[in-house]
Amino acid sequence: MISKSSYTRNKNLPLGQEKETALVRTGSFYGLKIEGVRLENSTLKRGIISTPNFYFYDNQSKVMVDFSDFKNVIEDVLVKDFFALNLTGNTFELKNAEWLNPDLTNKKINLNGTYTFDSFKNNILFANVSSVDSIDTDLNRYDKSFFKTTPDLVFSVSASQGDTKLFSIVNYLGENSKNSFNYLGAVPGDYIKINKSNNKYEIYDLFKDEEGKEILIIKGSLTAEDRVTSITDVSLYLHNPDRIQKANYDNEKIGRCNVLVNGVSQCFDSNTQYQCALRNNSKTKAISSFVQGDFCEEETAVVQRTTAVEQLTEISRSTNEILTQVISKTNFFR
Repeated sequence: MISKSSYTRNKNLPLGQEKETALVRTGSFYGLKIEGVRLENSTLKRGIISTPNFYFYDNQSKVMVDFSDFKNVIEDVLVKDFFALNLTGNTFELKNAEWLNPDLTNKKINLNGTYTFDSFKNNILFANVSSVDSIDTDLNRYDKSFFKTTPDLVFSVSASQGDTKLFSIVNYLGENSKNSFNYLGAVPGDYIKINKSNNKYEIYDLFKDEEGKEILIIKGSLTAEDRVTSITDVSLYLHNPDRIQKANYDNEKIGRCNVLVNGVSQCFDSNTQYQCALRNNSKTKAISSFVQGDFCEEETAVVQRTTAVEQLTEISRSTNEILTQVISKTNFFR
């Protein structure tokens, strides 16, 4: 989706108040339960074998590593668990990244190099390029199909970095009703308030489990609480860096919102015209368009399973309590 620009939080402000945000939707929910999310130590030892798509932009000084290709097989949760660690500012190495598509170029392409992690949104890794072995200055997109071997992303992660505070808000009534975060058009990167709290919590993830329960993951600390039979007021906020005025847009009728960032597009359901307008961002060059009463198309292709070797590799190397993470990619872009 849209890259989150880095910022320093003013500690004199309540949580979530350091960004320019706008209230877009509200709801009163039954069926919610608030629980802490525990990142097990095994998360720090986890490697993921997969091949992503790469897209370089800003004169090839930045890159999106897209894990969102639905034909990839590694479960989303395995990728997301790893990137829930405190990785901002960490460098990583890209290895085994030789690429060849003779229909596009005869140049030797090797994306091996050093990169700096910026953010991870909607299964897309945003990073800055520190160095790269050999790249075609006329070619920005490197399709996963043309890597000669499976690329590895290698992070050095301190064990203490597993202390990221995440909480889940489980909606036992599911997403297919007005009693849902899905109906509010919430997506990762948006913010929510619960009841009369002064704090806004950034949405880290939103998905449904095998039973159909809707699960929203937030960054920050909440009080664990069973509110299944109690009413819970929920307010949804969006980042508003361009200070878009609500009075200029309809905020009642819903539809789909298409967002284009540097040639990469994504579709969001159940957004209002005002919500969609807020997904514009002049700084990240995000451009949104709203279609009232319409829905995003669903992927219908059959997912093929990879071999066990291509799924999960546990690697544990301890040197001065530093764990080396080896990741390769399969999926995605937020």
